[in-house]
Amino acid sequence: MKKLSIVNVVNGFLLLSLLSFTLALINFIIKDSSASDNMIEPKIISKLVSETEIETKAKTPSTSPSTSTSASTTQSEISSTSNYCVKDVEDQFSKLDASNSTEIAVKAKGESCFDLSYTRSIFNKFGYQNHFQGIVRLKDNHLVISGGDQGPDKAKLFIFQLNDQPENLQSLKSNVTHTTGCLGADNVCFNHKDKLVKSIDITVKANWHAGGISNSGDILVVPIEEFRNDKKHNISSAILFYDMSNPLKPRKIEKASILTGREGRDAGSSFIHKLPDGRFIIGVRASHTIEDKECIDMYISKTQNIDDGFNDMISDCNIDEIGKIGFGQGMTIVEECAKENEKENEKEKGKNTKKQLYLITSEKIGGDDFNFGRIIKHLSISKGILMGYDTLHLHKINLDLQGSDTGSDTDKERLAITVSEIEGADKNKKYVTKRLGYVDGSTFGNMAAASTITVGSDNKMRPLTAAHHRLKLDSTRAIKIKQYGK
Repeated sequence: MKKLSIVNVVNGFLLLSLLSFTLALINFIIKDSSASDNMIEPKIISKLVSETEIETKAKTPSTSPSTSTSASTTQSEISSTSNYCVKDVEDQFSKLDASNSTEIAVKAKGESCFDLSYTRSIFNKFGYQNHFQGIVRLKDNHLVISGGDQGPDKAKLFIFQLNDQPENLQSLKSNVTHTTGCLGADNVCFNHKDKLVKSIDITVKANWHAGGISNSGDILVVPIEEFRNDKKHNISSAILFYDMSNPLKPRKIEKASILTGREGRDAGSSFIHKLPDGRFIIGVRASHTIEDKECIDMYISKTQNIDDGFNDMISDCNIDEIGKIGFGQGMTIVEECAKENEKENEKEKGKNTKKQLYLITSEKIGGDDFNFGRIIKHLSISKGILMGYDTLHLHKINLDLQGSDTGSDTDKERLAITVSEIEGADKNKKYVTKRLGYVDGSTFGNMAAASTITVGSDNKMRPLTAAHHRLKLDSTRAIKIKQYGK
C-alpha cells in the first residue's frame, strides 16, 4: 500500500506539473494573440506617433520661448476645427435611399481570446447594457466609436484606422465581399487592414455610458452619463472634449470638459457647431429626472479657443420649439453652403454671411436588437415589426445670438432657437422623416445607437451607422458599418 501511495503521489505531482505548464502556455498564447491581433504593436505605435508629431511640428509655425506655455497641443495647433458645408441640404436629404449604400467592416479583436466584451455572447448577457453608442469619421481616415459597458462600469473610445479610403470624408469604398467561402456571420469576408489601433478608458466617476459623439473637425465631443434602469436613481452626466489631431494620441481638453452642474440630467447624444464669430456651441440631448422632460442643454464657448472652456448652461427646458424636434440617438448640425451671390457679398463686406442650419437626428424605429426578425425576414410584413428600420429626421433651425460675441453671461438672455417650417414636414410636426434600411442585431449598421452624418469635401452628406456589437466575421471579431449615400 505504501508503494501504491508513493506512485500516486508521484503521478499527482507529474499531473500538476503538466497542468501548470499547460496554463502557462495558454497564458503566453493569449498575450501573444492580444499583442498581434488586437492592435498595432507598441513599438509600431510609438513609431507612428513619433512620425506624426514630427510631421505636425514641420507644419506648425514655431513659437518663441516667451510665448510657448507647454508641450501640449493648443487650439491654434488643432489641424481642423470646422466641418464642410452641404450643398442643398433638403434636396440631398430627399434623395437618400436604402438601396444606395456602402458596407464596410473593421477588425475589432478583444484584449484576449476570452474577451467577450461588446459581443452578444451568453457569457456577456447577450450584450445587454454593453454596446457601441456613437460614431464619427475623421478627415484623415480614422474612425472613432464610443462604447459603454455596465459590467465593469467602464466607458471607452475605440479608434480605427481605415486603409485605401478617400481622404477628406468623401464616400467610403466597400471593403467586404459576400461569398459562401467566408467564415462567420452571413458569409462575409473583409479587408483586415481596417482595424482597431487604440482604445482609451474615458470613465468619469460613476459615468460609464458614453453616448452619441459628435465632432467639429478634429474636436470631438463625448457625452457620458450614469445610465441606470432604476428611474429613482439620482443620475448624473458629464461632457468631455478631445483633440483628435493625432488619433493615436488623443488629447483630453481638460479646461473645456463640463464635469459639474449636470446632476439629475443624463446625456444621450450631442452636436457641436462652429459659429460665424469663431466660437463653438454644443448641444446635448438630456432627460431631466427632476422636471421629467426631454430637452437640449446647450453651452457656448467663452472664446474662439475651445481650451478656454464654456460658459454655464445657457438653455434648459425653456425652449418653445422643443416639442417640434424629433429626438434620436444621434444629433448632427449641418450648414448649407453659401450661394454664389452670398459669396460675392462676403468678399465685398469681408465677413461671413449667416448660413442656414439644419439639425439631423437619427434613430431606429421598431424591431428588436437581436436576431428574431431574421428568422422570418423573407416575410415583408415582419420587417418593420421585428427588424425595425433606420430613420432620420431633418429640422430647419435658427440659432440667434443677436450679435453678441463677448462670451459673457448675457448670452443666456440672447440665445434663441427656432424651428422653421420645412417643405414635406409630417403632419403636426415641423420636421421631415426619412425611412432608410431595415436593420436588426446582425445587419450592417443600426441607428438604435451609433449613428452620425458625415459631410465630405465634395459638400455631400452621408449618414453613417455602426452595429451594436462585435460579431464573428471572416474568422475574427469585427464591427459592421453602413454608409447611406454615395
